[in-house]
Amino acid sequence: MLVVIYTVLFFISFISTNLIRNYATTHLMDLPGSRSSHTVPTPRGGGMAIAVSFYLGLSVLLALGLIGSHSGWIVLGAVPLIWISWLDDHQHVPIRYRLAVQLSSAVWLVYLAWPDRLGSLIPTNPIMGVVSTLLGTVLIIWIINLYNFMDGIDALAGLEFCSLMLGVVCSLTWLDRLQGSGMETAFMAVLGLVSVLGFLPLNWPPARIFMGDTGSNFLGYLLAAMAMITISQHQLGVAFWLIAPAVFWMDASVTLAKRLLTGQAIYQPHRTHAYQHAALRFNSHKKVSVAIAAINLFYLIPLALFSELYQTFVGMFIAAAYLPVFSLAIYFKAGTLLEQER
Repeated sequence: MLVVIYTVLFFISFISTNLIRNYATTHLMDLPGSRSSHTVPTPRGGGMAIAVSFYLGLSVLLALGLIGSHSGWIVLGAVPLIWISWLDDHQHVPIRYRLAVQLSSAVWLVYLAWPDRLGSLIPTNPIMGVVSTLLGTVLIIWIINLYNFMDGIDALAGLEFCSLMLGVVCSLTWLDRLQGSGMETAFMAVLGLVSVLGFLPLNWPPARIFMGDTGSNFLGYLLAAMAMITISQHQLGVAFWLIAPAVFWMDASVTLAKRLLTGQAIYQPHRTHAYQHAALRFNSHKKVSVAIAAINLFYLIPLALFSELYQTFVGMFIAAAYLPVFSLAIYFKAGTLLEQER
């Protein structure tokens, strides 16, 4: 029955993406500019199809009792983000309003997904409880924006999310943690996976539609929620979530740091990420997106799994993950302006 449900959701996502593309060609066109990675006008907002498919699937799994109501409430925190991002895809929404909604969604996620950790800290050390809450909230906002930053070439953000969700399911299976809440997490990971897979055919290079802020912000929130759930319920450790998305973490972090140090406006559209430089060098979005997904699946996720199996060597696994991707970020000049942008 689950196979049928997930198959239907894939087609719902695919059909919804086509319908939104028809609407977006007259209402949501992303026009190329000197700081864009695309060269032809392309509709955006396809992330709404991902969200529709995900929440339809969530409703079914909730009704069947395969996902608990608590997890359902956790992921509902993305709804305000989807709403304001959909507005932003239509016309620019001032950053203060977007950040306010991101803050509310992040607080919701910390409050619902991190009860055990906060509950154990606050009675004994109120200051540390407050600090951990604030740090968690800031980190979630960073992840949401990071995913938006990294959605700059065709199929990259979708493949990244799919590879991470596949890694979560495979790791939980390998570690024999598919009991109780672990099984619930796996169901949700596959739900996210098939929702994005239905969108990817139309986002495959050359993309016929972009996910827009609607999709990137939703996937950023969902990624943060999966991390918070698995860590707080002791299904996967912090090291897993440091290692598995290391390419995204490092590229975004090095790019942001360099832009800040060189006085560039960090929220101004740009093509200074390492993956954007790589796409220009190889004249291919497909090669770069597939290469990053391959790094995730065949290098980073196995390292993340090893960090769970051999916790004595966690530091070594983190170093083995970050040193190569840091080198790649430097090699591909993350944060460096193109000649025509100077």
